[in-house]
Amino acid sequence: NPTHGEEAYCVKEDYNGGFVIAGVIHHSATLRNALIIKTDNYGDTLWTYTYGDNRNAEAINISCTTDHGSIITGFKYFPGKSGDVFLLKLDHNGEFEWVQTYGGSTYQEGFIVQQNVWRISV
Repeated sequence: NPTHGEEAYCVKEDYNGGFVIAGVIHHSATLRNALIIKTDNYGDTLWTYTYGDNRNAEAINISCTTDHGSIITGFKYFPGKSGDVFLLKLDHNGEFEWVQTYGGSTYQEGFIVQQNVWRISV
């Protein structure tokens, strides 16, 4: 586990030939945030978004939505307690739309997310 830096876990091509990237930014050995990056078709960064408030969140998977936004899943870990799955929706400009968390007393992680015509599946 790195103590500083970024890791990418998932890269997908979006509707206009650019890419969306899901991963993590490490602030220290114990603090990290989910990191979402949108690039153009040359790989130049258009926007970035972080989620987690330094509470050990990681973005594991990302998919493009029919409205040209992004849907992201991953987990938030609570040291000494448990971890919860999160489902995060960003619009096409990387602006926050909504987030939901799912979990309980045990540890959960979200690994795959995709939108089909009828619903978002985690």
